[in-house]
Amino acid sequence: MWNSRKFHNTEASGEPAIIYIKAHTRDTRLTEYISAAVKHMHEVENDDKIHIFKFSGHYATGCSFHPDKKEHEKIAEELLPFFKKTMNW
Repeated sequence: MWNSRKFHNTEASGEPAIIYIKAHTRDTRLTEYISAAVKHMHEVENDDKIHIFKFSGHYATGCSFHPDKKEHEKIAEELLPFFKKTMNW
């Protein structure tokens, strides 16, 4: 099971945007693969509508290694500025 989410939305320009949100995991293979794919899209395909967001911390003090309420608030505090900038909100 991957500990990540992908959201498809539209930037202010009307063009689709894909944002890959990377949660903390010990297995780095998926992150390395997606990072390489995004780098390829940016450099070779000249596509800047795909983005990666990596959390600054590890949020897993809730049950079954999921975020608790305070961590969800921290997650929102990290994500909101990223979405505002990326999506031109």
